[in-house]
Amino acid sequence: MAGAVRIAVALVLLALFAGGASAGSVRRLEPYSPSAVNLVVPAGAFREGHVRWSRLKHVLDSPPVPYRTADGMTIYISFSDSYTPDPAAAQHYVDLLGSYTHKGELNGLRLFVYTPEEIGAVCGASAVACYGNDRMFVSGTPVAGDPPVEQVLAHEYGHHIASHRLNPPWPAVDWGPKHWANRMDVCRYTAAGQMFPGDEGAHYAQNPGEGWAEGYRKLIQVKLGWADIGWSIVDPYFDPEPGELQLIDLDVTHPWQHATTFVANGKLRRGGVRRYKRRALYDGPLTARVTGPRGTTVSLSVGGKVVRAPARRVSGVNCGLSSLTVVVRSKLGGRFHLVETQDDENG
Repeated sequence: MAGAVRIAVALVLLALFAGGASAGSVRRLEPYSPSAVNLVVPAGAFREGHVRWSRLKHVLDSPPVPYRTADGMTIYISFSDSYTPDPAAAQHYVDLLGSYTHKGELNGLRLFVYTPEEIGAVCGASAVACYGNDRMFVSGTPVAGDPPVEQVLAHEYGHHIASHRLNPPWPAVDWGPKHWANRMDVCRYTAAGQMFPGDEGAHYAQNPGEGWAEGYRKLIQVKLGWADIGWSIVDPYFDPEPGELQLIDLDVTHPWQHATTFVANGKLRRGGVRRYKRRALYDGPLTARVTGPRGTTVSLSVGGKVVRAPARRVSGVNCGLSSLTVVVRSKLGGRFHLVETQDDENG
């Protein structure tokens, strides 16, 4: 009798163990494989979030695995543990990113492929993607009504590009890269309270950083011949015309990298004045220095009005001016050397 009881107990424990193993096993999802061929027009608008770094610890993901683009860039892919890591799908993401207009900033990018629920936790409720610190987070499961992941990735990659570009004295990731931001008058509209760099909340639509990212997405849409998904998440002002698409492309392929300098040498008689009209200015820091005999000075004027008084060195931040006049004066006369620099943060 005791032996029968032991057998019965063993059978019950075996059944419980088998049942627990079955209940605890999780069927992993197959991640979506994107393609540069994209003809799908969604019903809903693109909803972007921003990374909640504290919530990343709640998502388990695979170790980053390096994959290479056709031009030799390395991208690291991690899948949520909810997915079966799929090297073929990972390579599709890498090939897609490699098809976007890019430079060396692509090398070293990390892409995290999460479920829609995990994206909501990390990026914010109803978000479909987010980006921060060279890391891109995107859903690996298409949701009906959401934009194609190919277009979503293009927007997020626009943020990645901006984070690797310059626009002194402002961060390009918030204000947009130099050429585009200058064309869009970001400084002037920001000063007027009509643009809000870095605002991911109430003024998301007027955030030039988002305007830039959407403009880049449209550049890729046009270049790769994708179906138009409209222009719904940022202000129509940012919707790029052909000339602005060219500037976006320029900021990617030939980004602004250093200050521009104008140099002039001359000779003035006693009490003499020399004026230099400077056009096509960039928004940003501007400095003028002059050397020469005692009493030689430089000043800046706009429309005949002096905006920086005569001195050996004058500086300021240009915000919206397309031209100004650099004026050199000499009390005693003699030779002078003038250097005017734009966008030199160190002035």
